[in-house]
Amino acid sequence: MQAYRILSMDGGGPWSLIQAKALGRLFGGKTKGRKILETFDLVAGNSGGAVVASALACDFTPDEIFGFFYDETARRCFFHKTWYSWLTRWPDLGPRYRTDKKIEGLKSVLKSDDVLDTNLTELRRKFGLKPDFLITAFDYDKERAVYFRSNGASLAGSPNPRRPPVTLAQAVHASSNAPINYFNKPAVFGDGRRHWDGGLSGLNNPVFAAVIEALANGQPRECIQALSIGTGTVMLPLEDESIHPPWARKRKHSWLVADIRKAVTTILDDPPDAATFHTYVALGHPLPPSGAPIRVVRMNPVIQPQWDAAAHAWRPWEDDLRGERFRALIDLDLDALRQDEIERIQGLCDRWLADNVPNQPIRAGEDPPCNIGHDRFSNAEAAWNSL
Repeated sequence: MQAYRILSMDGGGPWSLIQAKALGRLFGGKTKGRKILETFDLVAGNSGGAVVASALACDFTPDEIFGFFYDETARRCFFHKTWYSWLTRWPDLGPRYRTDKKIEGLKSVLKSDDVLDTNLTELRRKFGLKPDFLITAFDYDKERAVYFRSNGASLAGSPNPRRPPVTLAQAVHASSNAPINYFNKPAVFGDGRRHWDGGLSGLNNPVFAAVIEALANGQPRECIQALSIGTGTVMLPLEDESIHPPWARKRKHSWLVADIRKAVTTILDDPPDAATFHTYVALGHPLPPSGAPIRVVRMNPVIQPQWDAAAHAWRPWEDDLRGERFRALIDLDLDALRQDEIERIQGLCDRWLADNVPNQPIRAGEDPPCNIGHDRFSNAEAAWNSL
C-alpha cells in the first residue's frame, strides 16, 4: 500500500527558524516550497508552524523562510507593540503586541496575496498543491479547539454549512494569536468569531491531530508516516541538594502573577510534548518498543544538561554552552525579537543539526535517556529518509 505522509510543525514564534533550517537540511535550502510540499499528503501547523506552512504554500525556499525570522525588519512586521507595552513588559504580565497588525505583517512579508487570500478549500485546485492543510486554533467564544481544513469534505470535521470560508491568511492569523502576555485581542474575521493560538487547545504540536485527520478519512494506520518538527524545548530536572540552577528548574512560589505567567507558557509544553507519543501508540507501534522502524519521527532540539558519572556532576552537552550561555537560552521567551536572541536560537539549532545538542525523544527514559525515538538529529534524519 502507498504511504501517506504527514508534515507537522509546532508553534514557537521566531523559534520557528529551527523548522526552516531543519527543512533545509532534509530537502535542500534552495528547494522551492511547493516542491517540498509534493512529498507530503497532509501538512499541519500551529502558530509559527502555520506561518512556515503558508510560506511553503507561497513557494518560498527554506533559506528564504529562515530569512523571514532572521531579518529583524521582517520579524517585527508580526510584532507591532501596543502603546502600553512598556508597562506590561516590566512585570512580565499583560499583552505587548497588536493583533490587528499581525495579519497585515504576514502579508507584507510573504507578498503573496493571491495565495494568502485564497479560501483554504480552494488552495489545492487553484495552485495545484498536492497536500491538504490542517491549521489549529482555539475558538475564543465556544472555548474549544477549532481546525481550519483545506479538505472541506473531511470526515473528521463537524458539518457546518453556515460557517463562512476561511482564507489561508485568516487561518494562520488565528493560529498564531498567543494570548495574555503576547497579543492584546483575539483574532477576528469572517462571521465575527474570535480566536486564540491553537496552543490553548493543547495543539501546539499538532501531529496527533493530523494523524486523527488521516485515520478519520480512511487512511490505514500502517501506511501513515509522520514527520513532526518542533521549535525547541527545555527539559530540566528539579532543583535539589545535588543539582542547582542553571542545570535545574527552580521551585517557584505559587502566587497570582506567577501562576498566570505559568499558565500562559504551558501552551508550549505538555500535552504538546506528549503528542508524538500519542501518535506512536495510535499508529500501532508496540510497547515496549521492539526496535522495528518507527513511522513517526520527531525532530526538536532539547535544552538540557547531561550527567557526567565520572565527575559526579551535571554539565552541558557542549563546552560552549556553559553557565550564563545555558541560562540565557533557558530564559529566552516565545517572542525573542532582539537580534542577539535570534542568533542564540540559531546557535542552538546549528549545534542540534551537528548532533552537539540532543534531539527530543518520543518517550524519555533514564537509561537510556531516549526510550523511544531518536536521540540525535542525524538519527532522526536517517530514520525519516529510510521510510
